[in-house]
Amino acid sequence: MRKLRARTQLWPMRGTFRISRGARTETPTIVAEIEEAGEVGKAECVPYPHYGESNDSVMAEIETVRSAFESGMSRADLQDALPAGAARNALDCALWDLEAKQSGKRAWELAGIDQPPPVVSAMTLSLDTPENMAEAARASAHLPLLKLKVTGEGDLERVMAVRSGAPDSRLIVDANEGWRPEMLDSLLPALAELGVEMVEQPLPADSDDALLGREFAIPICADES
Repeated sequence: MRKLRARTQLWPMRGTFRISRGARTETPTIVAEIEEAGEVGKAECVPYPHYGESNDSVMAEIETVRSAFESGMSRADLQDALPAGAARNALDCALWDLEAKQSGKRAWELAGIDQPPPVVSAMTLSLDTPENMAEAARASAHLPLLKLKVTGEGDLERVMAVRSGAPDSRLIVDANEGWRPEMLDSLLPALAELGVEMVEQPLPADSDDALLGREFAIPICADES
């Protein structure tokens, strides 16, 4: 018999984490656990208000599949039972963890793919004044890759400050939809000179047409889009 448990945890953050859309001091996280035949698969998800999710809505989604899930719902069936989002992600990952523990195999073996190589993760610097971001950069200057949260006005000064604080780190920038189209021509060449390697989601998700047919000094990456 399979048993599903889900609970909410609040993870306090060190200080205040800001992006272009707002700030937070803690991260609400939902932990999902699936127990079956003496093994427990565990995973977690973070409800994302930007896409209409909350702790209550995600927990409610989990409850809608509890009966079927505890009766043996497969990972394939889960894809049709819930929409893409935090609830489905937590249950899907918990099932992978459970199957890996039950079989004694790694998740990549179960998926039939090659063993993933190690990757470098970016340390994210919260949106702040140039002075505070320079201080944060100095504290992280030993790390190989830094990701800066920016917002539009004053971003060049922020990146210059981070570059001065972490001269040897690779830099990427994430605007979280905070730029206007006209900012691309003025900011991207200057950021390229500072060694910025990529800009993530500079424009609102519904403004992608402004990027069509154009070449930029720095690669642009989609997120909210």
